[in-house]
Amino acid sequence: MTCQPTQTLPADAIDIAALRVKYAQEKDKRLRKEGQAQYVKLSGGIAPDFAIDPYRPVAPRDAVDEDIDALVIGAGWGGIKTSY
Repeated sequence: MTCQPTQTLPADAIDIAALRVKYAQEKDKRLRKEGQAQYVKLSGGIAPDFAIDPYRPVAPRDAVDEDIDALVIGAGWGGIKTSY
């Protein structure tokens, strides 16, 4: 399979104001007045407790309390770019 170059419009042919209106309309479709209350907390037999790793036993330990200069969490693009 050979990919063809993406066919894009020239910059002067794009109606930025119309795009802003379109994106605002799409955003309004997704926002609900209930806010965070629209989500239902999973409980009971249908949902596992995601705070517990079923494949690793709990190993009690003391809390870590130290001062650090930098903390990079994750090895995705954000973590890699932060490390430079």
